[in-house]
Amino acid sequence: MNALCFLALLWALLAWRRPVPPGSDLPAERLPSAMRAALRLAVSVPIMRAAILRACAFFFFASALWALLPLVVRQVLGLGPAAFGLLLGASGGGAVMAGVALPVIRERLSPGKLVLVASVLAYAAMALLSISRHWVLAAFAVVLFGAAWLAAGTTLGAVAQMTSPAWARARALGVCQVAFFGAQALGSTFWGSVASRLGVPIALALCAATGALTAAAARRWRLSTFAPDRARTWAKKLLTRPLPAPPPPAPAVTALLHSGSGRVLEAVHYRVDPANRDAFLAAMREVRHVRLRAGALVWRLYEDVARPDRWIELWAMESWTDHLREATRLDEADLAALARAAAMHRGDEPLEVSRYLNVDPEQVIHHAEHASVGPNNTYART
Repeated sequence: MNALCFLALLWALLAWRRPVPPGSDLPAERLPSAMRAALRLAVSVPIMRAAILRACAFFFFASALWALLPLVVRQVLGLGPAAFGLLLGASGGGAVMAGVALPVIRERLSPGKLVLVASVLAYAAMALLSISRHWVLAAFAVVLFGAAWLAAGTTLGAVAQMTSPAWARARALGVCQVAFFGAQALGSTFWGSVASRLGVPIALALCAATGALTAAAARRWRLSTFAPDRARTWAKKLLTRPLPAPPPPAPAVTALLHSGSGRVLEAVHYRVDPANRDAFLAAMREVRHVRLRAGALVWRLYEDVARPDRWIELWAMESWTDHLREATRLDEADLAALARAAAMHRGDEPLEVSRYLNVDPEQVIHHAEHASVGPNNTYART
């Protein structure tokens, strides 16, 4: 029955006519570079990084209940497979109740506080299960745990999804899934090993205590979401004039610009009033996150030591094609952050934007030694 239900999903996917996204005329991304971009995104976006770290902390400890529940039923409660199935059903009932109550709870608690409360409730349920000697008390503990498991898991997943840009949302969620299930696998193995040495009740109690302490320590990884409406307001106020565009490539190097070309270094030159230095640095912290979310390999900001009103922003993209995709990866919030920094530029001249293609001198020498100088040689003409 479960397999047949997927036929409806397959039909929906086949019938879906997705609008063509901007930049679709570019070559398809290669799998290794796309995976590297997903990992860079997960590391560079603070909220997503916090969601992944807190999810690892939660699932590593919470997975102990699923790993040890069969042993609780068989060894501690002295029951069989039917009781185990009923306890699983009880955990599902707790998850359903949490799903009904979550919309109301999320109006009163921030994502970080909700995950903390759910974590503490889950570990309290594990402690209760460790002292349970009757199926009624065990069922009550499992109901609480199922509600806490769903509340924490869905909140962490929602935060990761809402904070990832649209172009990388699927691959960012893939990174989150690797972290979530990886933490569960490691936690199940570790706490199963502890239970084999100390016993199931002691392992559950120890896991509950250490998990609660870890949840309290993980509060410093804050979970918050950016308000889309506020981003649109900022974008409308700041984007009264378009951001400066770099000059087009010179015809002499056009043949070198493709998906297999080397890294592309991009630069923006600012002139900022020294009195606005702190505000400019605060704006550039947001710009750094924008560049890294868009796929930058590295980002740097330099100040002219002789002329403190002059700054240069540098960031590198993996290839020319990746550089062209950069513009399609910026949403309204990103454009607003770039506009805030650009608005601090002073002077009559606009911002200077430039791009540089990485050239390997050894490769150039090799080509020069083996290339002809005839009129049809592209490298010689360049």
